[in-house]
Amino acid sequence: MVTKLFVEFKDCYGRVVYTSETGKSREKEYDVAYREALNGAFVSVKALQYKYSGKSPAAPTKITTAASLQTTASAPAATQQTVTATPVVDVSDPNLLYAQPTENGYQLIDKTPKVVMKLLKTSRPDSFIAIKEGVQGSLNAKDNQWYFEYYQNDKLVSEKVSVKF
Repeated sequence: MVTKLFVEFKDCYGRVVYTSETGKSREKEYDVAYREALNGAFVSVKALQYKYSGKSPAAPTKITTAASLQTTASAPAATQQTVTATPVVDVSDPNLLYAQPTENGYQLIDKTPKVVMKLLKTSRPDSFIAIKEGVQGSLNAKDNQWYFEYYQNDKLVSEKVSVKF
């Protein structure tokens, strides 16, 4: 089993302006393998020695700002996932939920492991359609945290949720 990963930088029009070399890892544990492969992919990015100048680029094919960059990773099962800035996770939280990928999103499980919530992907990486104990709502990233929001008796309820993706 080999984990392979590459980094793509896209401009604000979605055009790929740079693709890194593929980083590889033969580690069996996903977290370790992912980190090792990502470090390997960034070797070629660091070799660019790119420095932001603050000036508008002359041609639209050059790398612009960090805000317009996206990182795309190739997962071990040859599927692609987009890595985005996600809220900070407090691993010491006893209510921490772990995200397991499903065909159309994720399922969040607790430590027992019991499925607590099902998430369906939307067009935004920081927002999901969420179903918890028969209640449908949304899971949104706000203020560097995840919140499960739903309506109960015509009132909007917002619950903070600790999720490790």
